[in-house]
Amino acid sequence: LVGTTATSGTPSVATAAVNSGTGKIDITSVSAGTATITVEDASNHQATIAVTVGPDGAITVGTITKYSVVFSAATDSTTANDMSTLGLVGTTATSGTPSVATAAVNSGTGKIDITSVSVGTATITVEDASNHQATIAVTVGPDGAITVGTITKYTVVFSAATDSTTANDLSTLGLVGTTAASDTPSVATAAVNSGTGKIDITSVSAGTATITVEDASNHQATIAVTVGPDGAITVGTITKYTVVFSAAT
Repeated sequence: LVGTTATSGTPSVATAAVNSGTGKIDITSVSAGTATITVEDASNHQATIAVTVGPDGAITVGTITKYSVVFSAATDSTTANDMSTLGLVGTTATSGTPSVATAAVNSGTGKIDITSVSVGTATITVEDASNHQATIAVTVGPDGAITVGTITKYTVVFSAATDSTTANDLSTLGLVGTTAASDTPSVATAAVNSGTGKIDITSVSAGTATITVEDASNHQATIAVTVGPDGAITVGTITKYTVVFSAAT
């Protein structure tokens, strides 16, 4: 250790002080006898120096007992299992080096519990129900203390997708469309797929859009669409074309 204080167990025999200028421990004799000097650092770790003072005041430094780190397993629960911290809410947490640290999702506290096993480094991978992943870098010290380092959040990557689940038929739309257009083509585009008999809706960016399907008689049906941050398309309310009876002569 590097001591910040030095004290004598028997100051009537010898006193001691940390000399920051020389980087030494100054021990001063007071009377003949023996004393134990305790040197302590800022973390309260201790080392001891056995001292004998002769009748003439001469000091003999005896056994020095160095501070030895004692490993004690610890658990760190400071990392929140939430969107703000990880970019996801994890269902599992695993360690890339379980011989150094293990990890688990604590559903009760909403935290990631990381437990030290031995000195070293490990990467904790937190995964959600959709297999999205975030990582936590961990360092375990000689005493078992855990330092949480860089957290790499899950970042949604937009990937354009096409949804072809909406049938272009009377049952679904109240008409058979010949054209399909989006009111917000920057969010989603649409087209009638005559081969499949479906409406193909393709995501462009996150947001909402309304798809209007029109038949040869200019009758219209609408499809509400939501595009997620990852490009996934959710088809919402479909408003079918409804024939309105109008008396004629």
